[in-house]
Amino acid sequence: MDELEKLGGEITQLEKKARYYQKQVERLSAENLKLDSRASGLRREAEQRKQAFNILAELNQSIGTDQALEEIFQTVIEAIVATIGMDRALFLVPTDHEDKLRVSHWAGYAQVPIVAFEQTIIDLEEGFIRQRKTLLVNRQSEVDETIETIRKRLDLPYFAAVPVFGEDRLLGLLLAGRMAESLPLYPPLHANDIDTLYAIGGLITAVHSNMTVSVLKEMDRVKNDLFANISHEFRTPVTLTLGPLEGLRQERYGPITAPMEKQIKMMQRNQQRLLSLINQILDLAKLESGQMKLQAAQVPDLNDYLENLIERFSAMAEKKGIKLSAQLQANPETIDLYLDLEKFEKVCYNLLSNALKFTDSGSVTLSTDRTDKHFILTVSDTGMGIKEAELSAIFERFGQAESSRSNQYAGTGIGLALVREIVHLHGGTIEAKSTFGSGTSFTLKLPLGCEHLDKEAVVKFGSSSPQIAQPATHDPIEEETTQEALTKVASWNTSTQQELDPDKSTLLYVEDNADLREYMRDLLGGAFNLFFAIDGVDGLEKARELQPDLVISDQMMPRMKGSQMLQELRTEKRFEQTPFILLTAEGRRES
Repeated sequence: MDELEKLGGEITQLEKKARYYQKQVERLSAENLKLDSRASGLRREAEQRKQAFNILAELNQSIGTDQALEEIFQTVIEAIVATIGMDRALFLVPTDHEDKLRVSHWAGYAQVPIVAFEQTIIDLEEGFIRQRKTLLVNRQSEVDETIETIRKRLDLPYFAAVPVFGEDRLLGLLLAGRMAESLPLYPPLHANDIDTLYAIGGLITAVHSNMTVSVLKEMDRVKNDLFANISHEFRTPVTLTLGPLEGLRQERYGPITAPMEKQIKMMQRNQQRLLSLINQILDLAKLESGQMKLQAAQVPDLNDYLENLIERFSAMAEKKGIKLSAQLQANPETIDLYLDLEKFEKVCYNLLSNALKFTDSGSVTLSTDRTDKHFILTVSDTGMGIKEAELSAIFERFGQAESSRSNQYAGTGIGLALVREIVHLHGGTIEAKSTFGSGTSFTLKLPLGCEHLDKEAVVKFGSSSPQIAQPATHDPIEEETTQEALTKVASWNTSTQQELDPDKSTLLYVEDNADLREYMRDLLGGAFNLFFAIDGVDGLEKARELQPDLVISDQMMPRMKGSQMLQELRTEKRFEQTPFILLTAEGRRES
């Protein structure tokens, strides 16, 4: 009996151990299943990442900046379907509305009417694009109106979608998905698919950015070529006009009357202004294309050269009542300075012209100095000055301070850009300092010696060279001062008032350009009681005084634009029906 009990106890212990080990086996089996599942997931994730790398490598080889953007979109969606196991892929592009997109490209659809897809508009939730949201739709996803719309309109139950941007502009929505979800062939879509589409979208963004840079470079090249070609074509007829006009003034072809001489002078003045602009454009085009080469030599008589250059502006300064002076450092012959004087003259000419143009009273001074390593030239004035916020733009091409963008200070914004480029060509720097309302100074620093210059840029010639002896730039064009304009217009208006003809209509012509006022006086003076104003503020005052039958006005004028004057007049009942004609030579629309 004792033996049987002992044996029964041993059996019970063995059964307990068996049950224990059975439980351990079951637990390990469950762990193995979990590990198998995890390993399967990792293998699937690794395969997806491999597929993603493959498609990125393939796309990187197959798309380039020479393709149209539409071709790139089609290449991308076809690669998605072929490479990463998606049944269908689409690219949707923006419409006029921020959150409405139009289907533009698709792949994986066997038979889809093209017209039907091209007319398909997908409405996304408000702010979807602006907030750069993504969509991931699988069996576990909650379905909202946007998801349901995409499923029905695009016949795609499970999908991932990411927006693709080109800098700050939406290029489109990249969308790809599957028709079914069933392991192992069709695993559910998850975050890795979003990452893959993001990577593909990033590639499109990069290509678009490179395309933009390439296009801008090509546009810049074409623009420079166009400027150069057109400028050359313009310069020939302008030059051939200036010669005969000078011959007319000298009565080479017979006597001329005083009115004829007046018109000839006006034509010469404006042709000379046009030729100056053409030459500046040509110089800029040469600089940007690398065709402007420096020919710098040691300057033997710099002070004499600068004094002769300043002398050419003395008449303009005297006319405006401005003190023009030079404060030149002694013994300039000891300065080891290398200059291309033909180009350096353009620097000084532009700086002095601007200083006199923007100074109505006070002084303009050109001064020189030097350190152990640099020659320093400064042109300063007591003129209108430049606002601090605008200083950074004045050396940019076609950039001007807001206060000078009027015909009172006519200009193109090319002069200072050319100055900066020529100074840089010499290895120097230029900076501007200004106090608005008090004046401006431009200071350029040029390195001494010639070690900083290319060997090809250094030449040798004597002081008898024409380049040194005679500056090449034409004499500055003298502009009519404001006071001269007011005096002349007052005289014309007084004469018209004294000879007022009640049978003629009264016309007020508002224009700040002196030559245009002269031209309109000759053209219309006999047909109207013609009165003049020199700018918008003067025109407003004259209109209220005369109450004319017709107002013709320039748009871009100092103190007040023509459109602003019109708005002021229209607030008064007596001018509600007065005809008003606005004129402008600008090629852009003015508000």
